[in-house]
Amino acid sequence: MHKDKNKTIRLGGLDVIDEATYEMDSRFVFSEEEFKKIQQGYDRRPSMDYRWYITTENDCVYILRSWNPFIVFKTQFEKAGDIYVSKESLSQFEVTTEDNRVSISKQNYRNFWIYSLITQLIFNEPELMSLDSLLYKAAVDFNGVHGFAHWRAIYRNGIKLFPEIDKTLLFYFSVFHDFFRNNDFSDKAHGKRALVALPLIKENLKMKGKDKSKIQEQLDILAFTFEHHDDNPEEYNAIENPLKDNTTVRILIDADRLDLGRVGITPLSEYLLTEQGKEYNGRSVQGMSF
Repeated sequence: MHKDKNKTIRLGGLDVIDEATYEMDSRFVFSEEEFKKIQQGYDRRPSMDYRWYITTENDCVYILRSWNPFIVFKTQFEKAGDIYVSKESLSQFEVTTEDNRVSISKQNYRNFWIYSLITQLIFNEPELMSLDSLLYKAAVDFNGVHGFAHWRAIYRNGIKLFPEIDKTLLFYFSVFHDFFRNNDFSDKAHGKRALVALPLIKENLKMKGKDKSKIQEQLDILAFTFEHHDDNPEEYNAIENPLKDNTTVRILIDADRLDLGRVGITPLSEYLLTEQGKEYNGRSVQGMSF
């Protein structure tokens, strides 16, 4: 870790100040196609809506507030085969302990914002920034096996399995189904704890202008998949709720289980709920990515 105080650099015709603290902890993974979209940048400086300005230079993503000359977030990416992986990230507002370590909560908060801004502003996925109050209820490490890389893998898998899927549902399921895990191992109640996210998700959906019946349908699907995505076949088959046969529900659960390869597990076919999922069983995340 190091600080480079009062370093002024030129970005997009602007003189900006880079004085942030580097931390080697963030792992964001994007395909070449996705990274090309990131490289196009994002400029909302004339607007007061988002107030963010994103630009890239030499595979480094800079994120600034439109009214602030300081770099707020920055992530350096490197190419590894046909993907781009972040090798370090930084924040202007880093807080460290006496031994220069950053707590998980601080890492999560900073990295959640970087992830949220890149996905929302570059990929037009549902807004996460207004749900950041949930961060303080999350114990899981977003850089771990249930964090950012897992979210992206599920999102890719879901689209590959069912291109017509409701991408809003897919995104919120990807992010929040494991968001409230107490650990990365055995935590059977984590799905039920995810229900706490639904009221804020509902407010986001209402802001999109959708009718009440559509919103309730989306929330019902999210509630069901949050609660039952970790069920074994016997538990799932015993459910009486008709949503267990819903195509979107089954795709969401399979998209999650098809990423078990990240921990060295190939899911058993009897744990997959769709023919598409069984067809892709055993393939890597890269094999699934678009």
